[in-house]
Amino acid sequence: MASQQQLHAGVEGQAVDSTHAKPAQSAPHVRGSAACVHLTPYAGEAQLPIIASLIERELSEPYIVHTYRYFLRGWPQHTFIAWAKDEAATAASSLERRADPTMDQDETSSTGSSALSDHESDDEPGALSISKSIPVGVIVSKLEAHRGRHQRGYIAMLSVAPEWRGRGVATRLVQRAVRALVEGGAQEIVLETEADNVASLALYESFGFVREKRLFRFYLNGKDCFRLVLPVTQTSSSNGVAASGTEPKRPPFPPARFETLGIA
Repeated sequence: MASQQQLHAGVEGQAVDSTHAKPAQSAPHVRGSAACVHLTPYAGEAQLPIIASLIERELSEPYIVHTYRYFLRGWPQHTFIAWAKDEAATAASSLERRADPTMDQDETSSTGSSALSDHESDDEPGALSISKSIPVGVIVSKLEAHRGRHQRGYIAMLSVAPEWRGRGVATRLVQRAVRALVEGGAQEIVLETEADNVASLALYESFGFVREKRLFRFYLNGKDCFRLVLPVTQTSSSNGVAASGTEPKRPPFPPARFETLGIA
């Protein structure tokens, strides 16, 4: 986008642009797809520069560090980073192994924490070693009571590296974030995105988000935005009725992909 979104205080705390994942034509030299990308949960302050670098490449002005910390310290469990295999690092490692065959023996016999540290934060089975991966996307969310009535999830930031757009990375990040929010008890999930960002709107609406309202001149660049909302079906294990005792709300056209999340 051309400029940074206007930050404001209110129900959503510090509203942050959630329109960064703009699918675009992928760079021809980049190989792989979302299938070779793995997701990990936020692992601490050391990853803040990684998150900021992914998001700020879309902004004309960087967010202050407190904006990131507001979300990362308040709801660290609702931030996920997408990693892709670093071909250069893998090739270098392969050359080192060829030059020194004993490296494989040392790693095979090692049971120390260093041999496990690359995988202990992996969020998905078969994930690649983070030490040999590069960050290609991030999603930042929060979950809190909305006006003391119900739990509301909020997707605050979503960004995918330009060369990895159009490969399904944003879809996987949104899917993982929604699942985490639902598992945390969210009864609805909201976000804002630019009114003219067709690709972003299509992405979220494919998950069942619906346009709740249009906010005029919401961004510093003067653009309007749509606030999107996903009503979440919250059922109990005993009778399939919403926790409030009323029939749960459903998105008008819940997509098939939500079946894997257990909320469609």
